[in-house]
Amino acid sequence: MSEGFKFMILLLSGLVGLVLVMSLLVINRLRKKRTLTGSQSSSRKDLLLNISYESLLKATGGFSSANIIGAGSLGSVCEGILDPDQTVVSVKDFKPCTRLSIAIDVASALEYLHHHSEKPIVHCDSKPSNILLDNDMTAHVEYGMGNQFSTNGDVYSHGKLLLEIFTGKRPTSDMFTEGLGLHNFVKMALPDQISEVLDALFVAGGEEGEKTAGEKTAEENIKKGQLQESSITILKIRVVCSIKSPQERMDTSDVVNNLQTVKSTLLRCGIR
Repeated sequence: MSEGFKFMILLLSGLVGLVLVMSLLVINRLRKKRTLTGSQSSSRKDLLLNISYESLLKATGGFSSANIIGAGSLGSVCEGILDPDQTVVSVKDFKPCTRLSIAIDVASALEYLHHHSEKPIVHCDSKPSNILLDNDMTAHVEYGMGNQFSTNGDVYSHGKLLLEIFTGKRPTSDMFTEGLGLHNFVKMALPDQISEVLDALFVAGGEEGEKTAGEKTAEENIKKGQLQESSITILKIRVVCSIKSPQERMDTSDVVNNLQTVKSTLLRCGIR
């Protein structure tokens, strides 16, 4: 074998080795970048999943009209800044009747399971994370597996869902300590201190942002009064749904009928 041929083999071997090393370095770098990006995405996702309603309320100035960046028939979109990292977020705040429609859809789904299937079916896991909204804001109840528990348990769970929808507070909120709980918090406020527990949107009369006393019209005051009266009725339904004795709780059919009556009243008053 000639010296020139040996040299060519050595040169080619070196180039192949160099290419392999460079390829490994590039792959390793891309892998690290992907891991870092995935970690950041996961961190941001965890942040969004753990944001409380109270934090969103603070970030948007109580869903102030000054922070509204868009509005539609179902609600408004507010921009806000979250502490402590100053993350800018856009938050959808549903109008009263939209929230009520969601509650009615869920109650109707449970009523179907309890009374209109071949055999009564108990959902056993009615909670916000199992409620799916489609493009028309129609609520669908995600169903896993029921068991031998009573349908009265579903009524109790729906009552808790009503509280979360209309107060904007979760049972796990840090504000509930020493056995207070969301249920007792609302029960103690009925009926005279209802504004202390309702979502700010309901207290403001169903409109984003409050006007001064001089700007309020008689019609607006009527709407505000009707909205608060309806809110009291809704929260009283929740109290009946959580009576200690399961047999004394409201049936899902009655829950649906009562909520639909409240919605019809609000619509007649021009509250959306």
